[in-house]
Amino acid sequence: MCMLFIKPENVTLPVNYIENLWLNNSDGLSVLNTKTGKLFKTLDKKDAFKMLVNATDELICHFRYATSGGINYHQLHGFDICDNDFLLFHNGILKTFKGDGYLSDTQQLANYFSYKNIDFVIDYLETYEKTSRFLIYNKKTGEVIKPCCAPWAGDVPVNNGFINFSNDYAIDYNLIYGYDFDSSYYYDDYDDGYNYINDYNQLEDLIKNRQYNKLDEFVSDNPNLVTDYLIKNINKLGL
Repeated sequence: MCMLFIKPENVTLPVNYIENLWLNNSDGLSVLNTKTGKLFKTLDKKDAFKMLVNATDELICHFRYATSGGINYHQLHGFDICDNDFLLFHNGILKTFKGDGYLSDTQQLANYFSYKNIDFVIDYLETYEKTSRFLIYNKKTGEVIKPCCAPWAGDVPVNNGFINFSNDYAIDYNLIYGYDFDSSYYYDDYDDGYNYINDYNQLEDLIKNRQYNKLDEFVSDNPNLVTDYLIKNINKLGL
């Protein structure tokens, strides 16, 4: 099942959340800027990371987990409906469309809605698809519509704000330990948070596998990251 949410304005996603969201839903990312109406899609993890790290505008975000349809750019969400006046985002398994190896269930639903009006769409979703979650974006007004269907996860605290995720299975609430960091500090030493995560994972692997020769070299090359690791794990390490 995918992950769908609205990232509020002036709330930034910590890198640990982005990493875990991609880990659990790695078949593509769609990001809609609700202010500009610009829709971004990618199948590449690094591009996804660059899009989300430090983003401050309000965004509709959809991390895809393909239960039907091919894993390709065309199956990523933000599907045109209602004479291309609206965009449809979906999280869940549809009841009325099953999807196949080529088109996802959501793509088939969107095709059905191609020339329907928005009142028909909302009534249909709230009548026949109450086990899924949807967001609909009005291209003309910028309004975001949330049909009354399946319940959403409770508000999750994120960097002094809250995000209402479509489900909670892909969010590990203990992740505040680990990859969460002051990006303004670390971006001086790393090209982007994606590299930071790779290096952090490498450090943990070296420690776990007791590769002391390589660890000595890693510590010399990455003193700031190692310091951050020790600070975040001081209780866990018994120091």
